[in-house]
Amino acid sequence: MKNTKTHSREYTFFENAKIGEGYPCTVVDHSQLVNNKDLQTPSVRDFYVIFRVKKGKVVYHIDFKTYTAHANHLILIAKDSLHYFEPFESNTELQSIVFTPEFIYQKDDNIRHLSLFNIGEHKKGIQLLKLSPENSHYLEVLSQQMRKTYQPAVTPLNLQKMYHLLCLVLLICEEVKGPDTKFASGNISLALEYINIIEKHFEQQHPIGFYAKKLGVSEKKLYREVKAKYKKTPKAILDERRILEIKRLLKGSSQSIKEISYTFEFSTPGNLVKYFKKHTGTTPLLFRKQ
Repeated sequence: MKNTKTHSREYTFFENAKIGEGYPCTVVDHSQLVNNKDLQTPSVRDFYVIFRVKKGKVVYHIDFKTYTAHANHLILIAKDSLHYFEPFESNTELQSIVFTPEFIYQKDDNIRHLSLFNIGEHKKGIQLLKLSPENSHYLEVLSQQMRKTYQPAVTPLNLQKMYHLLCLVLLICEEVKGPDTKFASGNISLALEYINIIEKHFEQQHPIGFYAKKLGVSEKKLYREVKAKYKKTPKAILDERRILEIKRLLKGSSQSIKEISYTFEFSTPGNLVKYFKKHTGTTPLLFRKQ
């Protein structure tokens, strides 16, 4: 995997160009992970990661919150989230499955898989999943099969094998997460489409009417379906996403508050300060110094 560090980002950014020697999905075993100091460096990845804690415990940070995971836990790391681990204990054993969004999103129905990694899900504890012994064993079998598939040359058949094995892994995650991930209607898909379209436009576009128009629905319908799915209004979700990115820039970049305010199209830095304080209770400058 390629990493870059620019003047405006003081954390490490990993790109998926070299994610798995030609594969858009791969399994990374314990020996590679524990010797990889990059995991203890605040970083952002443009791909998804599932960490499985096989033994011991780990302490990790994701978007300014700290969590502890024990054996038989899964940690779901969304792309573009700022995260890192504390140094591993000697008895820790980890494994990870990494994949690109393009690989899993091959048809519309698969959008539900990516909902597991939605920004903010970790706030509800959903990105930390406790496995039953049965599911833990099943994941071990699947990961072994993924490793076997990964060994030969990249072929269309092997890519299809890897794709279906990954789908099985994500279906287990959905089962563990609970009934909230059961997608029985197009209405829930609308809510997910809203989350996805936010990712493309949240910096520059904040009127909810813009998103409703993009989705081809009325603002009332968008409000109703998003509120039913997430128990939050479209405006609240959009504000959370914008605030999260502002926090990332404040902590992980050298951009001035003025530069950040223009990135998010505030008319003046003062308006950014007011917006940030309204949603966090503190100012951007104080948050950066914390």
